[in-house]
Amino acid sequence: MPAEQAGQSRARREDGKELLRAVERSARRRRDAERDYEQAIARAVTLGLAHREIAAAAHTTHGTIRAVVSRTAGRGGQDPASPVDLADDHDPGAAAHAQALGYAAVS
Repeated sequence: MPAEQAGQSRARREDGKELLRAVERSARRRRDAERDYEQAIARAVTLGLAHREIAAAAHTTHGTIRAVVSRTAGRGGQDPASPVDLADDHDPGAAAHAQALGYAAVS
């Protein structure tokens, strides 16, 4: 094996180990951030905020909020079909209300 190939192989092994550690650290931070995000959504729902209003603040759809609430309900979170959410599904003024609060429009 030529010296150049041997050097590349050694560098790949050494750099690879460090890169894998970086991937592990990033994955841990991502899981922590996702848990914080879901907990914040659950608290907002508990407070009685409309799913569309929460979605506007999160720059996502209300369907995504419903999915998060459903997932957290299985772990002791909130009821996925809250009265606030059901009323919000038929509220044509929800988007205008969210926009008046300064949130981006979300469909």
